[in-house]
Amino acid sequence: MTITDAQYAAWLKDSTAQRVTLYEVGVTSGGSSITRYMSNKAYGGGSSSTPYLAIVERSPTVSATISLVAEPILTGSDLEIGNHSGERDSWLDDIWVNNPLLAYVGDLRWPRADFRLVYSGTVADIDGTKAVGVLNLRLRDKFQNLNTPVSDAVMGGVASNPNALRPILLGEVFNLTPKLKNARTGEYEFNARASGDVSE
Repeated sequence: MTITDAQYAAWLKDSTAQRVTLYEVGVTSGGSSITRYMSNKAYGGGSSSTPYLAIVERSPTVSATISLVAEPILTGSDLEIGNHSGERDSWLDDIWVNNPLLAYVGDLRWPRADFRLVYSGTVADIDGTKAVGVLNLRLRDKFQNLNTPVSDAVMGGVASNPNALRPILLGEVFNLTPKLKNARTGEYEFNARASGDVSE
């Protein structure tokens, strides 16, 4: 069964629809990358073998703004997950930062393939201090994924600043300032990788 756009639009207006929101969230747990499946209502996935746990107590509201003169802004609430008996306390030890979060909306009677993607975002982190018995997944703007170093390799050794990040050139760069790698030998570094060409 495949729901057409027209059928989906009609379903959104149907007062008898049994709507459910499914969340697929990436996380690193125990050193392995996995996906956690959760929803705001129990959903077995139809013919799918992946059940979605009905543990979402509050779905986030999200608003994104793109400006021509400023940075894009994402505002919204958290995804709230039930943890009333502390059964998910171990989730606080997992790595959620920069992992994907996908949200799909459909009908409880539909197979998983007929659900539509309504949100694709990134998790900022998880928090267990906002309310008793609740874990909060904070969302972040996908553009913020770019605000991380391309590499975490440092100069090290006898460099004048051994903890400074090694420079990496991306594309054609003009008027660069190399970093001092070894003051005793006068060795400088301008790119941690092989370079195609260097001009005076």
